Amino acid sequence: MLQSLKFDEQCVSTQNPITFVNIVDQVLLLHVGPIRKFKLSHRDLLAPADIDRWILYLSRSSIKHLILEIGIDQRYKLPSCLFSCEDIICLCLHNCMLKPPSTFSGFKSLKRLTVERVTLTQHVFESFILGCPMLKGLILRNCNGFRHLNIDAPNLKFLVIEGDFEDVNLRNTLNLEYVYIALEFNVRERRVVGISSNLLKFVVHLATSCSMS
Repeated sequence: MLQSLKFDEQCVSTQNPITFVNIVDQVLLLHVGPIRKFKLSHRDLLAPADIDRWILYLSRSSIKHLILEIGIDQRYKLPSCLFSCEDIICLCLHNCMLKPPSTFSGFKSLKRLTVERVTLTQHVFESFILGCPMLKGLILRNCNGFRHLNIDAPNLKFLVIEGDFEDVNLRNTLNLEYVYIALEFNVRERRVVGISSNLLKFVVHLATSCSMS
């Protein structure tokens, strides 16, 4: 029984008139059994309604691994049905807008989260991380909508941060084993003194974590 599906540009042949959307629709329509892993990687324009339809189908299929690499001009707003996927353990989002419904309390089984070129607010980010108590890996790249990183994740072991952030504050992260940080600073807009102070706090926290572990 096939439980892993991957759709990218290679699914479409220039000699075949069938479209990418038709291929995904037909495969999902004919698929029998649960889908544990689904990857959508497409750089061309896809209608949000089509992606919404596929995610709705997956939300009813006990999805565990979901990878969305979407190349549309604007951020794709994730549908509310995504946040009902209680069994998800790995979530990778590219070029999306993350705005969970008010009733969302987190992904209790999520262990790995990747967000790249994702728009979200400070409150959404912090609430999302707090709602994922099993989170072990976090990759955050070139996101926008907030400038301060406050991460509270007691089981976090792997952390990668790249982007334009003013400071990084960690709480309850004594299990960290790997950390990579590449911050982009606009010196014209921010004082270097403030940046140095925030980075110093972060380094001190890491040193304290290492000495206690």
